[in-house]
Amino acid sequence: MHVLAGRIHDGTRFVEGWLGIDGSSVQLGRGRPPRPPLAEGVVVPCPLNAHTHAGDAAFAGRAIPRDLATVVAPPDGLKHRWLRQTPTDELAAGMRDHLRAAAGAGMGGIVDFREGGVEGARLLRAAAPPGFPAIVLGRPDTANPSDAELAELVRACDGIGLSAIRDVPWQHARRLARAARNAGKLFALHASEGVREPIERILDLAPDFVVHMCAATDDDLRALASAGIPLVVTPRANEHWGLSAPFARARKAGCVVGLGTDNAMLADGDVFAEARRLRERGAAPDDALLESLTLGGWKALNREASVNPLAPGGVPAFAVFDDLGDPFESVLGARARLSRVVRAAAPEVKPDAR
Repeated sequence: MHVLAGRIHDGTRFVEGWLGIDGSSVQLGRGRPPRPPLAEGVVVPCPLNAHTHAGDAAFAGRAIPRDLATVVAPPDGLKHRWLRQTPTDELAAGMRDHLRAAAGAGMGGIVDFREGGVEGARLLRAAAPPGFPAIVLGRPDTANPSDAELAELVRACDGIGLSAIRDVPWQHARRLARAARNAGKLFALHASEGVREPIERILDLAPDFVVHMCAATDDDLRALASAGIPLVVTPRANEHWGLSAPFARARKAGCVVGLGTDNAMLADGDVFAEARRLRERGAAPDDALLESLTLGGWKALNREASVNPLAPGGVPAFAVFDDLGDPFESVLGARARLSRVVRAAAPEVKPDAR
Protein backbone atom coordinates (compact mmCIF):
# COMPACT_ATOMS: atom_id res chain seq x y z
CA MET A 1 0.00 0.00 0.00
CA HIS A 2 1.28 3.47 -0.93
CA VAL A 3 0.70 6.13 1.74
CA LEU A 4 0.66 9.88 1.04
CA ALA A 5 0.44 12.41 3.84
CA GLY A 6 -0.21 16.11 4.27
CA ARG A 7 -3.09 18.27 3.20
CA ILE A 8 -5.42 16.14 1.08
CA HIS A 9 -8.01 17.64 -1.26
CA ASP A 10 -11.12 15.46 -1.44
CA GLY A 11 -12.72 17.31 -4.35
CA THR A 12 -14.33 19.99 -2.19
CA ARG A 13 -11.92 20.90 0.59
CA PHE A 14 -8.52 20.20 2.15
CA VAL A 15 -8.20 17.92 5.16
CA GLU A 16 -5.10 17.19 7.24
CA GLY A 17 -4.35 13.51 7.09
CA TRP A 18 -3.20 10.72 4.83
CA LEU A 19 -4.21 8.57 1.87
CA GLY A 20 -3.66 4.85 1.61
CA ILE A 21 -3.64 3.56 -1.97
CA ASP A 22 -3.92 -0.19 -2.29
CA GLY A 23 -4.70 -1.49 -5.75
CA SER A 24 -7.99 0.04 -6.79
CA SER A 25 -9.01 1.09 -3.28
CA VAL A 26 -8.31 4.38 -1.53
CA GLN A 27 -8.52 5.04 2.19
CA LEU A 28 -8.66 8.61 3.51
CA GLY A 29 -7.61 9.05 7.13
CA ARG A 30 -7.01 11.91 9.54
CA GLY A 31 -4.07 12.47 11.81
CA ARG A 32 -0.78 10.60 11.58
CA PRO A 33 -0.38 8.01 8.80
CA PRO A 34 -0.20 4.33 9.77
CA ARG A 35 3.24 3.93 8.18
CA PRO A 36 6.00 6.19 6.83
CA PRO A 37 4.56 7.97 3.79
CA LEU A 38 5.89 7.62 0.28
CA ALA A 39 5.50 11.39 -0.08
CA GLU A 40 4.26 14.38 1.90
CA GLY A 41 2.86 17.68 0.75
CA VAL A 42 -0.36 19.01 -0.73
CA VAL A 43 -2.17 16.10 -2.37
CA VAL A 44 -4.90 16.47 -5.00
CA PRO A 45 -6.68 13.95 -7.24
CA CYS A 46 -5.12 13.94 -10.68
CA PRO A 47 -7.43 15.95 -12.94
CA LEU A 48 -8.83 14.83 -16.26
CA ASN A 49 -7.76 16.94 -19.22
CA ALA A 50 -11.25 16.97 -20.70
CA HIS A 51 -10.42 18.37 -24.14
CA THR A 52 -7.33 17.87 -26.26
CA HIS A 53 -6.33 17.55 -29.89
CA ALA A 54 -3.14 15.58 -29.32
CA GLY A 55 -2.63 15.03 -33.04
CA ASP A 56 -1.74 18.72 -33.33
CA ALA A 57 1.38 18.20 -31.21
CA ALA A 58 3.41 17.52 -34.35
CA PHE A 59 2.91 21.18 -35.26
CA ALA A 60 4.11 22.71 -31.99
CA GLY A 61 6.60 25.47 -32.63
CA ARG A 62 5.13 26.45 -35.99
CA ALA A 63 3.78 29.94 -36.54
CA ILE A 64 0.03 29.65 -35.99
CA PRO A 65 -2.19 32.42 -37.40
CA ARG A 66 -4.58 33.99 -34.92
CA ASP A 67 -7.72 33.62 -37.02
CA LEU A 68 -9.68 30.69 -35.62
CA ALA A 69 -11.54 29.64 -38.77
CA THR A 70 -8.42 29.89 -40.94
CA VAL A 71 -6.64 27.35 -38.78
CA VAL A 72 -9.18 24.90 -37.37
CA ALA A 73 -12.32 24.93 -39.54
CA PRO A 74 -12.76 21.58 -41.29
CA PRO A 75 -12.18 20.26 -43.83
CA ASP A 76 -9.51 22.59 -45.21
CA GLY A 77 -8.36 24.76 -42.32
CA LEU A 78 -4.59 25.01 -41.98
CA LYS A 79 -4.26 22.35 -39.30
CA HIS A 80 -6.40 19.89 -41.28
CA ARG A 81 -4.15 20.33 -44.30
CA TRP A 82 -1.13 19.73 -42.06
CA LEU A 83 -2.75 16.59 -40.64
CA ARG A 84 -3.23 15.21 -44.16
CA GLN A 85 0.29 16.15 -45.28
CA THR A 86 2.27 14.98 -42.23
CA PRO A 87 3.69 11.44 -42.22
CA THR A 88 1.95 9.09 -39.83
CA ASP A 89 5.13 8.40 -37.84
CA GLU A 90 5.55 12.14 -37.15
CA LEU A 91 1.95 12.47 -35.97
CA ALA A 92 2.38 9.41 -33.74
CA ALA A 93 5.63 10.71 -32.24
CA GLY A 94 4.01 14.05 -31.45
CA MET A 95 1.09 12.32 -29.74
CA ARG A 96 3.40 10.10 -27.67
CA ASP A 97 5.41 13.08 -26.47
CA HIS A 98 2.28 15.08 -25.69
CA LEU A 99 0.59 12.30 -23.71
CA ARG A 100 3.74 11.38 -21.80
CA ALA A 101 4.19 15.02 -20.82
CA ALA A 102 0.53 15.19 -19.72
CA ALA A 103 1.00 12.10 -17.56
CA GLY A 104 4.16 13.56 -16.06
CA ALA A 105 2.35 16.83 -15.34
CA GLY A 106 -0.13 14.96 -13.16
CA MET A 107 -3.08 14.40 -15.45
CA GLY A 108 -5.39 11.52 -14.60
CA GLY A 109 -6.14 11.01 -18.29
CA ILE A 110 -7.21 12.91 -21.39
CA VAL A 111 -10.29 13.21 -23.59
CA ASP A 112 -9.18 13.69 -27.18
CA PHE A 113 -11.26 14.92 -30.10
CA ARG A 114 -9.39 12.85 -32.66
CA GLU A 115 -9.41 13.49 -36.35
CA GLY A 116 -8.53 10.85 -38.94
CA GLY A 117 -11.33 8.35 -38.53
CA VAL A 118 -10.58 4.82 -37.33
CA GLU A 119 -6.86 5.05 -38.11
CA GLY A 120 -6.60 8.31 -36.16
CA ALA A 121 -8.20 6.67 -33.13
CA ARG A 122 -5.81 3.73 -33.31
CA LEU A 123 -2.81 6.06 -33.50
CA LEU A 124 -3.87 7.82 -30.32
CA ARG A 125 -4.52 4.62 -28.39
CA ALA A 126 -1.07 3.35 -29.34
CA ALA A 127 0.50 6.63 -28.22
CA ALA A 128 -0.91 6.58 -24.68
CA PRO A 129 1.47 5.57 -21.86
CA PRO A 130 0.60 2.30 -20.08
CA GLY A 131 -2.10 2.82 -17.47
CA PHE A 132 -2.88 6.35 -18.66
CA PRO A 133 -6.53 6.67 -19.75
CA ALA A 134 -6.88 8.16 -23.23
CA ILE A 135 -10.57 8.59 -24.03
CA VAL A 136 -10.93 8.87 -27.81
CA LEU A 137 -13.81 10.80 -29.34
CA GLY A 138 -13.41 10.23 -33.05
CA ARG A 139 -15.01 11.67 -36.14
CA PRO A 140 -15.47 10.35 -39.67
CA ASP A 141 -12.71 11.14 -42.14
CA THR A 142 -15.22 11.39 -44.99
CA ALA A 143 -18.06 13.87 -45.39
CA ASN A 144 -20.79 11.25 -45.68
CA PRO A 145 -19.64 7.88 -44.31
CA SER A 146 -21.62 4.75 -45.02
CA ASP A 147 -23.45 3.05 -42.18
CA ALA A 148 -20.71 0.40 -42.07
CA GLU A 149 -17.94 3.03 -41.90
CA LEU A 150 -19.73 4.90 -39.11
CA ALA A 151 -20.32 1.69 -37.16
CA GLU A 152 -16.62 0.79 -37.44
CA LEU A 153 -15.65 4.25 -36.17
CA VAL A 154 -17.96 4.01 -33.17
CA ARG A 155 -16.53 0.56 -32.31
CA ALA A 156 -12.97 1.91 -32.48
CA CYS A 157 -13.64 4.94 -30.26
CA ASP A 158 -15.12 5.83 -26.90
CA GLY A 159 -17.58 8.09 -28.67
CA ILE A 160 -17.92 10.87 -31.23
CA GLY A 161 -16.43 14.37 -30.94
CA LEU A 162 -18.05 16.75 -33.43
CA SER A 163 -16.22 19.89 -34.59
CA ALA A 164 -19.31 22.14 -34.44
CA ILE A 165 -22.87 22.12 -35.71
CA ARG A 166 -22.13 24.88 -38.20
CA ASP A 167 -19.35 22.80 -39.77
CA VAL A 168 -21.63 19.98 -40.99
CA PRO A 169 -25.15 19.57 -42.36
CA TRP A 170 -27.67 19.37 -39.54
CA GLN A 171 -28.82 15.87 -40.46
CA HIS A 172 -25.19 14.71 -40.37
CA ALA A 173 -24.77 16.08 -36.84
CA ARG A 174 -27.93 14.29 -35.71
CA ARG A 175 -26.79 11.06 -37.36
CA LEU A 176 -23.46 11.15 -35.51
CA ALA A 177 -25.14 11.88 -32.19
CA ARG A 178 -27.59 9.03 -32.74
CA ALA A 179 -24.84 6.57 -33.69
CA ALA A 180 -22.91 7.31 -30.50
CA ARG A 181 -25.99 7.19 -28.31
CA ASN A 182 -27.24 3.91 -29.82
CA ALA A 183 -23.87 2.34 -29.06
CA GLY A 184 -23.95 3.58 -25.46
CA LYS A 185 -20.94 5.80 -26.06
CA LEU A 186 -20.13 9.47 -25.55
CA PHE A 187 -21.15 12.32 -27.83
CA ALA A 188 -19.64 15.77 -27.41
CA LEU A 189 -19.05 18.81 -29.57
CA HIS A 190 -17.40 22.19 -29.86
CA ALA A 191 -20.07 24.86 -29.40
CA SER A 192 -20.25 28.64 -29.84
CA GLU A 193 -16.49 29.00 -29.81
CA GLY A 194 -15.89 32.04 -32.03
CA VAL A 195 -19.46 32.58 -33.22
CA ARG A 196 -22.68 31.99 -31.27
CA GLU A 197 -24.65 28.95 -32.39
CA PRO A 198 -28.33 28.28 -31.60
CA ILE A 199 -28.52 26.77 -28.14
CA GLU A 200 -31.71 24.94 -29.13
CA ARG A 201 -29.82 22.91 -31.72
CA ILE A 202 -26.98 22.19 -29.32
CA LEU A 203 -29.44 20.89 -26.73
CA ASP A 204 -31.36 18.92 -29.35
CA LEU A 205 -28.27 16.75 -29.87
CA ALA A 206 -28.23 15.91 -26.14
CA PRO A 207 -24.43 15.89 -25.85
CA ASP A 208 -22.68 14.43 -22.84
CA PHE A 209 -20.72 17.68 -22.67
CA VAL A 210 -19.80 20.66 -24.83
CA VAL A 211 -16.56 22.57 -25.24
CA HIS A 212 -15.85 26.33 -25.33
CA MET A 213 -19.09 28.44 -25.40
CA CYS A 214 -16.96 31.61 -25.51
CA ALA A 215 -19.55 33.35 -27.72
CA ALA A 216 -22.53 32.02 -25.75
CA THR A 217 -24.93 34.36 -23.99
CA ASP A 218 -25.66 34.06 -20.29
CA ASP A 219 -29.09 32.68 -21.24
CA ASP A 220 -27.35 30.00 -23.32
CA LEU A 221 -25.23 29.01 -20.33
CA ARG A 222 -28.28 28.87 -18.07
CA ALA A 223 -30.01 26.64 -20.62
CA LEU A 224 -26.97 24.37 -20.67
CA ALA A 225 -27.01 24.15 -16.89
CA SER A 226 -30.76 23.46 -16.81
CA ALA A 227 -30.24 20.59 -19.24
CA GLY A 228 -27.51 19.14 -17.00
CA ILE A 229 -24.88 19.34 -19.74
CA PRO A 230 -21.35 20.05 -18.45
CA LEU A 231 -19.04 22.55 -20.13
CA VAL A 232 -15.30 22.20 -20.73
CA VAL A 233 -13.26 25.39 -21.16
CA THR A 234 -9.74 25.86 -22.54
CA PRO A 235 -8.47 29.30 -21.43
CA ARG A 236 -4.94 29.33 -22.87
CA ALA A 237 -5.85 28.19 -26.37
CA ASN A 238 -8.84 30.54 -26.41
CA GLU A 239 -6.53 33.46 -25.74
CA HIS A 240 -4.55 32.69 -28.89
CA TRP A 241 -7.72 33.39 -30.90
CA GLY A 242 -8.56 36.51 -28.91
CA LEU A 243 -11.37 34.74 -27.05
CA SER A 244 -12.16 34.48 -23.36
CA ALA A 245 -13.17 31.22 -21.69
CA PRO A 246 -16.53 31.80 -19.91
CA PHE A 247 -15.48 30.09 -16.69
CA ALA A 248 -16.96 32.62 -14.25
CA ARG A 249 -20.14 33.13 -16.28
CA ALA A 250 -20.70 29.40 -16.60
CA ARG A 251 -20.18 28.76 -12.89
CA LYS A 252 -22.60 31.59 -12.08
CA ALA A 253 -25.15 30.06 -14.46
CA GLY A 254 -24.90 26.77 -12.58
CA CYS A 255 -22.89 24.77 -15.09
CA VAL A 256 -20.55 21.98 -14.14
CA VAL A 257 -17.25 23.22 -15.60
CA GLY A 258 -14.19 21.15 -16.44
CA LEU A 259 -10.86 22.16 -17.95
CA GLY A 260 -9.02 21.16 -21.09
CA THR A 261 -6.06 22.36 -23.12
CA ASP A 262 -7.37 22.06 -26.71
CA ASN A 263 -4.90 22.22 -29.60
CA ALA A 264 -1.55 20.66 -28.74
CA MET A 265 0.20 23.04 -31.12
CA LEU A 266 -0.83 25.91 -28.82
CA ALA A 267 -0.72 24.49 -25.29
CA ASP A 268 0.79 21.52 -23.49
CA GLY A 269 -1.53 18.98 -21.88
CA ASP A 270 -1.37 20.41 -18.35
CA VAL A 271 -4.73 21.61 -16.99
CA PHE A 272 -3.08 22.79 -13.78
CA ALA A 273 -1.67 25.52 -16.04
CA GLU A 274 -5.19 26.28 -17.29
CA ALA A 275 -6.41 26.76 -13.71
CA ARG A 276 -3.44 29.02 -12.98
CA ARG A 277 -4.28 31.16 -16.00
CA LEU A 278 -7.85 31.53 -14.77
CA ARG A 279 -6.54 32.47 -11.33
CA GLU A 280 -4.29 35.14 -12.84
CA ARG A 281 -7.37 36.60 -14.52
CA GLY A 282 -9.34 36.58 -11.24
CA ALA A 283 -11.95 34.30 -12.81
CA ALA A 284 -13.08 32.63 -9.58
CA PRO A 285 -12.15 31.98 -5.95
CA ASP A 286 -9.47 29.38 -5.37
CA ASP A 287 -11.86 26.78 -3.99
CA ALA A 288 -14.08 26.98 -7.09
CA LEU A 289 -11.06 26.70 -9.38
CA LEU A 290 -9.74 23.67 -7.55
CA GLU A 291 -13.14 21.96 -7.54
CA SER A 292 -13.47 22.40 -11.31
CA LEU A 293 -9.85 21.35 -11.79
CA THR A 294 -10.01 18.14 -9.80
CA LEU A 295 -13.59 16.99 -10.45
CA GLY A 296 -15.04 19.06 -13.30
CA GLY A 297 -13.42 17.07 -16.08
CA TRP A 298 -14.54 13.75 -14.59
CA LYS A 299 -18.07 15.10 -14.21
CA ALA A 300 -18.00 16.11 -17.88
CA LEU A 301 -17.99 12.40 -18.68
CA ASN A 302 -21.12 11.94 -16.57
CA ARG A 303 -19.21 9.13 -14.88
CA GLU A 304 -17.99 10.79 -11.70
CA ALA A 305 -18.94 7.89 -9.44
CA SER A 306 -16.73 5.47 -11.34
CA VAL A 307 -13.69 7.64 -12.00
CA ASN A 308 -13.40 10.13 -9.14
CA PRO A 309 -10.22 8.93 -7.38
CA LEU A 310 -11.81 9.26 -3.95
CA ALA A 311 -14.99 7.36 -4.86
CA PRO A 312 -15.44 3.61 -4.49
CA GLY A 313 -14.19 1.90 -7.61
CA GLY A 314 -12.38 5.03 -8.74
CA VAL A 315 -9.04 5.30 -10.49
CA PRO A 316 -6.57 6.17 -7.72
CA ALA A 317 -4.17 8.72 -9.15
CA PHE A 318 -2.81 11.60 -7.11
CA ALA A 319 -0.49 14.55 -7.61
CA VAL A 320 1.70 15.70 -4.72
CA PHE A 321 2.85 19.32 -4.60
CA ASP A 322 5.43 20.91 -2.32
CA ASP A 323 3.65 22.56 0.60
CA LEU A 324 4.26 26.32 0.39
CA GLY A 325 2.18 27.10 3.47
CA ASP A 326 -1.09 27.87 1.71
CA PRO A 327 -2.49 24.74 0.01
CA PHE A 328 -4.17 26.73 -2.77
CA GLU A 329 -0.96 28.61 -3.48
CA SER A 330 0.86 25.29 -3.47
CA VAL A 331 -1.26 24.00 -6.37
CA LEU A 332 -2.43 27.14 -8.17
CA GLY A 333 0.34 29.66 -7.49
CA ALA A 334 3.17 30.72 -9.75
CA ARG A 335 5.68 28.89 -7.52
CA ALA A 336 3.73 25.60 -7.44
CA ARG A 337 6.00 22.59 -7.81
CA LEU A 338 4.74 19.11 -8.59
CA SER A 339 6.98 16.65 -6.79
CA ARG A 340 5.38 13.27 -7.44
CA VAL A 341 2.55 11.51 -9.25
CA VAL A 342 1.27 8.24 -7.82
CA ARG A 343 -0.98 5.91 -9.80
CA ALA A 344 -2.28 2.51 -8.80
CA ALA A 345 -2.60 1.26 -12.36
CA ALA A 346 0.83 2.27 -13.60
CA PRO A 347 4.37 2.82 -12.34
CA GLU A 348 4.97 5.99 -10.38
CA VAL A 349 5.75 8.98 -12.60
CA LYS A 350 8.26 11.61 -11.52
CA PRO A 351 7.81 14.87 -13.41
CA ASP A 352 10.61 16.43 -15.38
CA ALA A 353 12.68 18.98 -13.45
CA ARG A 354 11.39 22.51 -13.94
